[in-house]
Formats: sequence, structure tokens, C-alpha cells
Amino acid sequence: MHGIIGQFDHLGFGFSDKPTDNFVYSMADHAENALDLLRQLGIRRAHVVAHDMGDSVLTEILARRQRGLLPDYFDDFFKSVTFTNGGMRYDLIQFRLSQRLLQIPYVGEFLASDVASRLPESVLRKINQQQLSEIWGNGDEAMKQEDMANIFEINRYKGGNKLFHKTVSYLSDRKRFEPRWLASLSKLDIPCMLLWGDSDAVSPTTIPKSLAMDFLPHHLVTGKTLQGTGHFLMLERPRDWAQLIIEFIQK
Repeated sequence: MHGIIGQFDHLGFGFSDKPTDNFVYSMADHAENALDLLRQLGIRRAHVVAHDMGDSVLTEILARRQRGLLPDYFDDFFKSVTFTNGGMRYDLIQFRLSQRLLQIPYVGEFLASDVASRLPESVLRKINQQQLSEIWGNGDEAMKQEDMANIFEINRYKGGNKLFHKTVSYLSDRKRFEPRWLASLSKLDIPCMLLWGDSDAVSPTTIPKSLAMDFLPHHLVTGKTLQGTGHFLMLERPRDWAQLIIEFIQK
């Protein structure tokens, strides 16, 4: 089985289950679940595309690969990797206030569960719209509003919005494991594309520029930028996003 693996719903996100007890949503858990899913699907070689938190999941898997810690099944798995807008350099992330608050013990849980459950849905939608607008580009306004409304509903599926204080733990894992991840990326031996929307207020283009200049092997890196596009480049400009990935993997 060959093909492109796009972003799938990690545990706690999207349409996946949202366990609440004895699950910490760590990068290690996400990586294990991703590897198990790929193996169960019988995928043996692939061009892997990651986005946002998925970038960190992929770097964790690549770090294990570089150290020879992956199961034999994945010996010849990666044909290429593509990273899209994500906080792969922790010191360059431009955190939103909500992200900082959700990481504070007790405060994050209080905001995600107690406060959110008491606010009217119209207020919650307005907050969601305001936060997403900060990381969106300058595309079609009607499509933007529809996508933001869909994200609001997906976040609430199976009570996912009440777990934000847990699922946001990937941010602290990024800070903790970044030195190991960057060291592994510096030894990457497969083609890599950094595909970024340039209008993302949280994960700016300084991140891929830093990765390309200071860490990833220059001869293996392809850098592409979608102008006037924000964090969700696959939603804002799906055709351009897909075309750039197809061109990259067909080289």
C-alpha cells in the first residue's frame, strides 16, 4: 500500500475518542498510537505529511528512527516527510493568551470545564471565531466562516473542548523534548519539505527558516511558502497545498 498520509485524528482530537481518566496525551502516547495505526492499516511505505501538533508527533517518531528504536516494520517506511505550520522551534512560537492559561495547573482545567460550561454557546462561538481569525489568512471570507464553525463543532465532539487543558500538554512536551528532536532532524536522511502559510500569527515563517538554516541537512530540504495563507493552509488553499505536496513527492 503506497500513498500520502495526511493528518488523521489523534486521540483527544477531531472524531477520535476523548478518554478522560489516566491518560495524559503525551507525545510518546501519540507517537505510539500513530505507529500502531499505520501498522494495522498495513501501510509499508509512505510520504508522510504532518501539521501543527502532528509535526511534533512525527519528529518524535523520526527521533526514534534515527536511534534505531522503531520496530523492524518501519525499516524502509519513510519515502519523504512534509512539515506544515507548527511550533517546531519552541522559542519562536508566538503563544496566544489562551494557550498560556490552559497550561497552568488548575487554571487550565477551570477554564476548559467550569467556565466554558457556563458560558452561552453564542459567546463561546464568538471567542472561537476571534482566536481562529488571528491565525487565518486573507482567503475567501465565506469559506473561512464555514471552516471556523466546523472547527468549533469538531472541538466539542465527545466533549473535546472540556479536555483542552489535557490535550494542550503537547506544548510542554515540545519544550521538553526539542533538543532531542532537533538533534535527530540534523541527521535526517530522507527528503523533507517545509510547507508554510506565511500569515500564521502563532507559528510564523521564522520557524521553517530556522529549521532549514540551522538544523536540517540543506541538500534534503525543500522550502515552500503560501502567500497570504494562515495556519490552516490545507483548508484555506487546499488545491495549492495539495499541488505543492504532489510536486514534491514526484521529484
